[in-house]
Amino acid sequence: MNLGKTIKYYRLKQDMTQAELALGICSIPHLSKIENGVYDVNHNTAKQLLKKLNVDMKEEQAQYTQLKEALHSFIEAIQFIDMQEAKELAQFLHKREEMITRTSFLYTYHLYMLRYHLQNDDIINAKKQQQILSKNQSSLTYDETLLCAFFNSLLLMTEHRFSEAKQQLLDIRRKDHCTTHTPMQEIDFALSQCYTRLHEHEKAVIHARDALRIFKQTDNYIHTFQAQLLLATNYASMNMIEDAMRLFKTLLRHARLFNQQALYYKTHYHYGIVLKKMKCDQKSYQYLSECLKYFEKSSEVYCHCLLATAQVCARLSMNHDQITNMLHEVMALSEKHGFPHLNLQARYSLLHLKGSNRIDHFIENVMLPYFNEADHGPNLVPYAIELAESYQNKGHHEHANAILTQYVTKAKNKPVVHKRSSPSPT
Repeated sequence: MNLGKTIKYYRLKQDMTQAELALGICSIPHLSKIENGVYDVNHNTAKQLLKKLNVDMKEEQAQYTQLKEALHSFIEAIQFIDMQEAKELAQFLHKREEMITRTSFLYTYHLYMLRYHLQNDDIINAKKQQQILSKNQSSLTYDETLLCAFFNSLLLMTEHRFSEAKQQLLDIRRKDHCTTHTPMQEIDFALSQCYTRLHEHEKAVIHARDALRIFKQTDNYIHTFQAQLLLATNYASMNMIEDAMRLFKTLLRHARLFNQQALYYKTHYHYGIVLKKMKCDQKSYQYLSECLKYFEKSSEVYCHCLLATAQVCARLSMNHDQITNMLHEVMALSEKHGFPHLNLQARYSLLHLKGSNRIDHFIENVMLPYFNEADHGPNLVPYAIELAESYQNKGHHEHANAILTQYVTKAKNKPVVHKRSSPSPT
């Protein structure tokens, strides 16, 4: 317990000057240094000062111990993604924030409140905690500074700034100290998420496997599940279909058996996307349609799911008006909630559905420039190949080669050419 801060807090609360409190106990300069943490107050002096302030030292110590234990449990709940317990502890700690300001774990509290809000997708409150930490950056310990950098990288990921987040995570990972710090064990998982969104699937698999090993060692069930889901998703993107399907089926069974509804539908969705890539359209439609009933309409995953469902419906030659309505809904929701990449993909799919002759202009002047600059969204190579193929068919070979040089040669592996008759790249 920080006795200096406690003494100062109660002195100011009672409108008492340092001279009044120090009278008969110690000198004013000595009291000032105690309050500011320059001197460690001895037991006898602290007892006299607190008695004069009518503060029960044992009660203060008991409250301090209770807070410290609650914070430890809060951190553990966050690390194991036990969100119900984390919610209860967050409310308990928030009500006692005034006392937390007088402890040595003030910034640890703000750090994990930041992490808690990120886990709940509460970006507004997460940024409030980030601002508090930023203003007090010089007061953070080395460990707290590392944690702050790590949690800030997670915040960057919520803003789809995956390249920046990846670089920040790699910088933290290079620091030897971080490998012994329990929260930093999530760093490989976060890196795998970044590499997945940046379409660097081989690297994503490497980090997901490292994360999986650590989560299994610490019996972290939810994180183990999520790491396996990352592996399955990246296996599918690398055409390791047998491995991907085996993992998806295992995860779906486990989520159902353990009644983990959120994990079940998250896996259900990714499995539907893999089926879509495999052109198993009828089965994909069944999986994706079921997910649409569960996901919140304001969420990004709902928009992703609805867009994928519309594209599958187009391949199945289902009702034209129904597909059009789906795409318009994606456009409206993505515009409202700030998902520009999904808005562009929905507009692209709508042009395909209408058989518009404006599709080449849209790809070249809207989609490719945006996705080339953006840090998220789909792999732009299929769109570039589709455009180049269209120019080749029109006899514009030089322009087609320029498109291929600008976009496709950047890819590490030669992509498969998508035929123009396809409603959209998968």
